[in-house]
Amino acid sequence: MQILDEVGRGVFGPTIDNRITETNNRCIRRPLTDIGRRLLGAYSLVIQEDFEATIHISLNAGIDVETVPCEPCWDLKQMMPAKFRQAPMMVGYLDALSYVVNSIACRIGRISSLADIDACPRRYLGHLAALIAYKLKNQKYSTIKELRNQIKMAIEMYKIKGTYEVLKLAFYVIGLDIQIWDLWTRDYVVFERQPPHKHSGIPPEFGGWETEEVLHCDDGYFMDEVDSSGEPAPWHFDGGLAFKSPHFDLVLKLNKLITYEDYLNNLFIMDYWDYLDEILEEYTPINTVPHLYLELYGLCYEDYLAYTIPDSQVKTCIMNVWDLTALYFDDGNLLDQHLEPPFPDQKFLDQSFEALVSTITILKLGDGNVENTPSPTDTDLEHVIYTGTVNRFEIIQDRVSFYATVPAGVELNNVTELGLYQDVLPNPILAVESFFPPFDKPSAATLEIRIDVMRRLGA
Repeated sequence: MQILDEVGRGVFGPTIDNRITETNNRCIRRPLTDIGRRLLGAYSLVIQEDFEATIHISLNAGIDVETVPCEPCWDLKQMMPAKFRQAPMMVGYLDALSYVVNSIACRIGRISSLADIDACPRRYLGHLAALIAYKLKNQKYSTIKELRNQIKMAIEMYKIKGTYEVLKLAFYVIGLDIQIWDLWTRDYVVFERQPPHKHSGIPPEFGGWETEEVLHCDDGYFMDEVDSSGEPAPWHFDGGLAFKSPHFDLVLKLNKLITYEDYLNNLFIMDYWDYLDEILEEYTPINTVPHLYLELYGLCYEDYLAYTIPDSQVKTCIMNVWDLTALYFDDGNLLDQHLEPPFPDQKFLDQSFEALVSTITILKLGDGNVENTPSPTDTDLEHVIYTGTVNRFEIIQDRVSFYATVPAGVELNNVTELGLYQDVLPNPILAVESFFPPFDKPSAATLEIRIDVMRRLGA
């Protein structure tokens, strides 16, 4: 951008002072010409490239003038009689004021952009959203592109308001990924997760279950249909008698980074919890009860190398205690030998490896090892802040999966490391280790943890 002085001459060299404003816009401050200084005083003329800035005209603070992409349309000299245009002092004075007037005129000309989602400045996006009764979410940490997308998606969210899908969309536009599970129950004390329910609306007493053409899906009364004799229908698995409750699980997946400027690179921060409450208050289907979860997932292989999940930067590694070389059987029954890997979904029986995995029952979380990478030679976490238990494990052909939870009521801050330990005497032994970007666990949410160790072929 070319900088001109009060009479339209180019200004170059050390007289120009470039600096960055609080809003990261380039601001150019330079001294006035001799004529301008005599007329307007000993202060500087500020040319600022910022549509959102306020124009100040002050005898002791200077003149703030925006440089906007429009042609000068005001030249006050043309409004004066020709005989006065020859006076140098008058010409300099009118040129200086023309900068201010032209800047104001350009601002007025750009007011039309305030109604354009793609052109509206950030500070006015909230007002633009209010025109359609939408309140911007997560304004502090969202980029201007994300805020624009919120407004663009507002109408679509209004159309599906009151459904689970609107919750998924509302969290997506602020950069979060969720999964929703219907909760079914037989006694309203114990709930079972089921995928979001789609049903035919046909009560079971209308029959028709014996035909192949019938729509094989739940009817909204039972989790699994029964046939006319009361026996489980052949396409279902548990015989029914479970009812869909008004409760549902909302699981926030810690599978992507929340980034902001140069100081924030987290999986989740406590500030986001206010936005979650705001979204749930606005979009949760009527007469339903959400149960809130955070889900952390880690993955590694039986090669003693740290594996990093690209989107979340969760790094996981097995420790040296992980040993698959001894394939003997702990009960001595040779009939139970499995010299070949079992078929998919079949569990390994009484191999020593299963005995090893069954001893991994301790969970520890810590806030150390920030930005480090786990190593198979590690023996403990750097700074433990929580100790719990591994709920269960699964061994199938291609992986071993560990599941653990940190219950609601426990609040944790800046969690960055995780360890699964063998419960052996005299001291627990670290078996699986995971490092990840920091995340906060609010007291109102349950933390679910799943670590998969992918098995070697033929192990």
